[in-house]
Amino acid sequence: MAILGKMRLSGVVAPALGTDDNYVTDTEKAALHTQNTDTALGTQTEILDMGGYKIQNLADATIGSDAVNLHQVLEIVPSERKFYLGDTASALANYKKLVETAETTPRTITVTITASDQNIRSAVGDVGWITDATVPNVTTLRAGSYVLHFYAKQTTLAGNKGVTLYSKMWNVDADGTTNLNLLGISSATRLLSATTSDYNVEIHLATPVTIDATDRIIIKVYATLSGSGTNPEIVFGYGDSATTDSNQAFPVDSADLQDLISKKHTQNTDTGLGTLSTKNPPIDADKTIYRDSTASDGLVTSTWTQIKAFLKTYFDGLYQIKVGDLYLSTDTTDPATKLGYGTWSAFGAGRVLVGLDIADADFNTAEKIGGAKTVAAAGSNAAEAAHTHLVDTNVTVDNHSAITADLTGITDVVVNDVAHVVTNNQVTSLAGSSHNHAFTGSATSVVQPYIVVYMFKRTA
Repeated sequence: MAILGKMRLSGVVAPALGTDDNYVTDTEKAALHTQNTDTALGTQTEILDMGGYKIQNLADATIGSDAVNLHQVLEIVPSERKFYLGDTASALANYKKLVETAETTPRTITVTITASDQNIRSAVGDVGWITDATVPNVTTLRAGSYVLHFYAKQTTLAGNKGVTLYSKMWNVDADGTTNLNLLGISSATRLLSATTSDYNVEIHLATPVTIDATDRIIIKVYATLSGSGTNPEIVFGYGDSATTDSNQAFPVDSADLQDLISKKHTQNTDTGLGTLSTKNPPIDADKTIYRDSTASDGLVTSTWTQIKAFLKTYFDGLYQIKVGDLYLSTDTTDPATKLGYGTWSAFGAGRVLVGLDIADADFNTAEKIGGAKTVAAAGSNAAEAAHTHLVDTNVTVDNHSAITADLTGITDVVVNDVAHVVTNNQVTSLAGSSHNHAFTGSATSVVQPYIVVYMFKRTA
């Protein structure tokens, strides 16, 4: 640069617009950046080289293409993974769940401590907190500090023994009992005060611990007594509170984060998962994973309760007994109770079912009744059994003992309109005579072999 001072140049050629370095057009001027004044730049078309300098005061990113500042990175990428002490019962007896989402309801346990190393959850009938199977879903617990954060107080200090709290942590197989392994015992709190305070106790793993990806983590909290006096009462707080959410923290590094990210499911976006563990049988709160055909085959979940409700509706539509249909059973229970639907009435008491026969007047209409269990041996039935003897030649009946009258001197007699001749105490029916026999007796059963069942008809 030439410094002219107070000298003046003359005879300078006028600059060409837009071409000489000492002259810019209005358009070019508008594109210039004014230090500490401009609030926006045009679209960057080449690599921006900061020459070793940094960008400061970068706002938090709001969309995927925004640059992220260090403050936001530290918030988004945790240095630890937290599992919260929940109040939801685990599927395993005697445990509450250790979960990755804090509950929104404050919880407390009030318990009188009567001996050192007393499990504080003994007051509520269980023993501690446990993760679900496959949680935390890692194969290595890294070396470092595992801090349990909670809040507690001692209700009365004067005249009472002092109390400190500590924790123990285990890993265990998915069944909650096999290969139980004590990972460590934490440091103890200071003596509890009469005011609810936050406390941290720490378990330190000196070296990494290898576990199975399906292992669970167990946390238990214990109390220790000190000094003399009355056994004290304490209040242990967990769940949500004004000051803290009680949690067990697990340290993580970049490798852990990468592993977790690789296992993370993005709702409505992921189309595949890695290897999954198995469980049998499922419970209502369990979830299944499937592809949503209405959302580009993204992976979604439904609970077992939702799946059962869907299947019931589906199969009821296919197989539900319709109004007017029959239900047969050897159980007297009302089908409305048994099947869960419909109004039913007893049907066909004491009768068998017969297939409809449109050509038979007795069987040509549904629900038509008829028939009898017996046939009488009298009346028309008996008349058909009666018959007549026609005598067309003389018939001699020897020793006709059924005739009790004295036949001496009698040469002819009429019995039941049949002419007879009596000779030497013999009775001869004369030709051209006839007689008949009538039948009477008890009704005859015509019941077929049978087996009795309950029959119901759906009426509504």
